[in-house]
Amino acid sequence: MEYPRSDEPVSAHWVVLLLSRDAEFGEELAIELASREPGVELHTTRSTTVFLDHLRHVRPDAVVVDTAQLVDAQRLALCEGWRRINIPTVLISSDATGAHCWLGPDAGAVEVIARQRGFVAKVHHSVLDGISLAREDNRVQETEHHYRDILDSSTDGIFVTVQGKLTYANTAFAHACGHSSRGLVGKEFTSLIAPHERSIIEEDLARMAVGNSARLLLEFDLADGNNAARHFEVACKSSVVNGQRAIVGVARDVTELTALQIEIQRARERTTDHDRLRALGEVAAGVAHDFNNALETILGRVAIAKDKALRHERHDADLAVIEEAAQDAAYTVKRIQSSTRPDCSDWQDLNLTDMLREAIELIRTRVPSHVELALELLPVPLARGSSAELREVMQNLLANAIDAISTAGTIHVRCYAMHGQPVIEVEDDGCGMSNEVQRRIFEPFFTTKGEGGNGIGLSVSRGILRRHDVEIQLKSAPGEGTLFRLIFPAPTLPTQIIGHLV
Repeated sequence: MEYPRSDEPVSAHWVVLLLSRDAEFGEELAIELASREPGVELHTTRSTTVFLDHLRHVRPDAVVVDTAQLVDAQRLALCEGWRRINIPTVLISSDATGAHCWLGPDAGAVEVIARQRGFVAKVHHSVLDGISLAREDNRVQETEHHYRDILDSSTDGIFVTVQGKLTYANTAFAHACGHSSRGLVGKEFTSLIAPHERSIIEEDLARMAVGNSARLLLEFDLADGNNAARHFEVACKSSVVNGQRAIVGVARDVTELTALQIEIQRARERTTDHDRLRALGEVAAGVAHDFNNALETILGRVAIAKDKALRHERHDADLAVIEEAAQDAAYTVKRIQSSTRPDCSDWQDLNLTDMLREAIELIRTRVPSHVELALELLPVPLARGSSAELREVMQNLLANAIDAISTAGTIHVRCYAMHGQPVIEVEDDGCGMSNEVQRRIFEPFFTTKGEGGNGIGLSVSRGILRRHDVEIQLKSAPGEGTLFRLIFPAPTLPTQIIGHLV
């Protein structure tokens, strides 16, 4: 044992209690302690009664008892009054054999020193020995309590098993299992596992116990005190405790999390079903919208053609418009059939001015007398795409522009080139749109026309323009009309040519 050197400062104030009637011995011990350890304070008592009373009020770091001058009655009183005071004790006897350890099994470490030459120095070293050992033991206990507090404050269950039996369980794990921590100690760990999973987990734990610090992640149900199963995710690691193979585990109760994940998955499935039904509704509404446009064009032109026939006038142009409207309707069906696998194989180089004229002819019968169409169609590069789809877009934009004009007004249709890119504009001087309406204008089924609209036209048009990689710009304000600008991609092939002049 290494004793602290006298030149090292004492880390704390130490109190030593001495019971002795030998004043000379008390003085020598006080001088010895003070000269070598200035931080040690010696309290001397001569009466057994005072000594025991002192112990009840002040807990010393060490006790020195001179038994040589105590009679049997005093020794008996000292033994009965010692009770459970775990304090390092040094006994001074009058001979080499010394007194036996009569202070009781609950007393601190006891050392007996014979009253011989140099025994004061031995007492001094024994006192320091006892204090150092006691302080070290206290530090170990404090550390143990500290780590136990940390483990018990964890919301995850922590346990240790040795040879399959629980030797430790923190509060969280014990609570999850419906027991107290002490009530779990000694139980077979696998007895807590739900019967339908017990044999599989036993095999996994047995393999890990004989492994080399293997780490295993398990999931199983633990039955609580009410036999209700709780689902746990347990991380286990093999260890060694007192030379025996052990398993240390951290168990997390994931019962609510698992239930939440199941509910989220069900919600996703419901959302998927809802999205499919919504998409089906959009497709059905889009079909109705497109066919309604085609039928309006066909019926309008049929009426005009019949009137011309009665007057014996040529109506070939009207029949051509009817045929084109019917072909566009047929193309709509084809596009719907292949909507799950978009196909661009039928795209062609398009003259946008020609496409605009065709779209205007298809919708001309719907233009009321108070609305004027102003065309400004300039030469532009050819665009790649579907003529039927783009005619559908232009019909939707023109139809919305017509509906926006309640009194006399004008719709400007422009086609021009900007930085080598074809641009189409449809501008009206109608009622205009608020910022809120502009944010929602492309949403399926959103409409400002009440029962007269279905909110499909612009939604379908946006999908078509996206497939054609066309940028959409919108400018509008209440009472100031609306401008839609469509900017087509620049030509990528050097063989593309400028479209025909108007």
